[in-house]
Amino acid sequence: MKLKNVISVLVLSLLPTTVVLAQAPEDGDVSIVQNDSDGPSVEWFRDAKFGMFVHWGVSSQTGGQWRGENYYGITEWLWRRSEASREDYLGLLDTFDPQGFDADEWVSLAKEAGAKYIVVTAKHHDGVAMFDTDFSDYDVTDGAPFGRDPMKELSIAAEKEGIRLGFYYSQFQDWEHPDGGGNEWEYDPAGKDFSVYQQEKAIPQLDELLTNYGDVALIWFDTPGDSTLESARQFVDFVRERQPDTLISSRIGHGLGDYQNYRDSEIPVVHESSRPFEAIFPHNESWGYTALDTNFKSTTELLHILADVASKGGNFLLNVGPDGNGKIPEASVNRFREIGKWMDVNGESIYGTSASPFAPVPWGTVTQRDGAVYLHVLEAPASREIFLPSGDLNIRQAKLLATGKRLSVTTVEGGLKIGLPDDMPDSRNSVVALYHNDGLLDTASIEERRIITVSSEYEATELEPEMATFGGNVELEDRRYWHNFGEWKHFPSVKGIREPDDTLSWQLRVLDPGQYTVTVRYSADASEAGQEGVVEVAGQSRIFRVLETGEFEFDRPVATFSHHIGTIEFTEPGDYSIVLRPAQVGTELMKFRQIEILPHD
Repeated sequence: MKLKNVISVLVLSLLPTTVVLAQAPEDGDVSIVQNDSDGPSVEWFRDAKFGMFVHWGVSSQTGGQWRGENYYGITEWLWRRSEASREDYLGLLDTFDPQGFDADEWVSLAKEAGAKYIVVTAKHHDGVAMFDTDFSDYDVTDGAPFGRDPMKELSIAAEKEGIRLGFYYSQFQDWEHPDGGGNEWEYDPAGKDFSVYQQEKAIPQLDELLTNYGDVALIWFDTPGDSTLESARQFVDFVRERQPDTLISSRIGHGLGDYQNYRDSEIPVVHESSRPFEAIFPHNESWGYTALDTNFKSTTELLHILADVASKGGNFLLNVGPDGNGKIPEASVNRFREIGKWMDVNGESIYGTSASPFAPVPWGTVTQRDGAVYLHVLEAPASREIFLPSGDLNIRQAKLLATGKRLSVTTVEGGLKIGLPDDMPDSRNSVVALYHNDGLLDTASIEERRIITVSSEYEATELEPEMATFGGNVELEDRRYWHNFGEWKHFPSVKGIREPDDTLSWQLRVLDPGQYTVTVRYSADASEAGQEGVVEVAGQSRIFRVLETGEFEFDRPVATFSHHIGTIEFTEPGDYSIVLRPAQVGTELMKFRQIEILPHD
């Protein structure tokens, strides 16, 4: 430690702590956030809707290829995954000299994309500070040829462009520090004292970030691990003292924080908390830069995620991983610019909006503000008519947001039908604006949001476990897995479906009578295979035998089977209930993924 601020460490160690009773969530847990009643305002965050996340560190210069080996997985976890010695890994500082880094370039891209805030890794789990610090010898300003403070340059550029800047700070994991969490291959866990690391390094570095870089929009804490409530509260109290308006992410742990972080690459089906939330996704599959991963999401996919997250009332934080020279990959640059072009035309339907007041719709999703509802048409039906499950809106105007073209609205049983032109302005996401005189609409009740529309005009209706009502011993269970580079894939499923009273049911609103094909998609191992399941709907039962697909392991692709179990017929439009259950008592029936209902041509 540099001697300059030893006195500060002694002062910081004497800060008072406040104990709040709460359960400690796992990394990225979706537990309810407890916000201090006198905490900072979250309104700017609630309205922002779109931000840029940046994962950048000394490991970025390896590009996932180090010491003759290709590393498939979380690139910024290179040290832990390789279990290299501290001498080898921290030797990367000796060659870190990203002369291509341009803070104005990064911030200008965020602004052009329509992002309202940037979050950048000031210190990730490897413990290397990407800023000038007096509390570690491992920083890119003094410990690397680079010799500059990128966080300072970013803070100046962000202030100039009117973009809010937040810092990611790994408060628990620090593989460089003997008392930090995470490094068990070099330091004996039994000999660690987390309070030493917290008072000697973590809080003093937070002090630097909150003192030397202007107004800090938020501190993005991560991976609370097995840290205590007391230590989490110390971090919160310290941030509150230094910058009372700085927001704190829920990954501080223990239900604390000002806004909710869902797990990596996860969008909630329903966000039930009153607190704002953030859904985080990498642009490709890796968070930090790797030359091995060029699987970048298309603009279409990104616009769909943006609309989906906004329709739940949340923010989309999209990550880029600059390379070792400080350059953001060209694929990310191009996609961010495309998002910006779309936002220039359709931003009214995203910024400052609230969650959808309606049940799910098969053609896209919905956002709203006071006096306006925005229909994000992601898949326009061939009939060029979309159904909105609400018929009591006092609509004064309906138009395409991009062109201003007026559209027809017809009141029908259970809702509205809006006519679309043949030449929709944007096949990726065309927005229909419905202006009305009814103010901000109440968000639909949980029951209403679980009503799923079925129509012969749509290719398929998907019934997910998160939208189901459970009977008997059934509980939601979200399994996760990954393929290559660290982007978690989610497999929402259930557990406790072992006997006929253990049920999943969904409420359907059928617009068009006729025959439909029913498909059950699942994964099943040897212990589950051979059992019988039943789907019941509209007085019809379809029984099927579960087939084996293989073991479910987190680090391999999930083998699933789309089991076509037959056709059903709806003789008239209206509301129906569809039920899935075991036919007999047994083990877990399957790892259920979804039911698909398709028009039977």
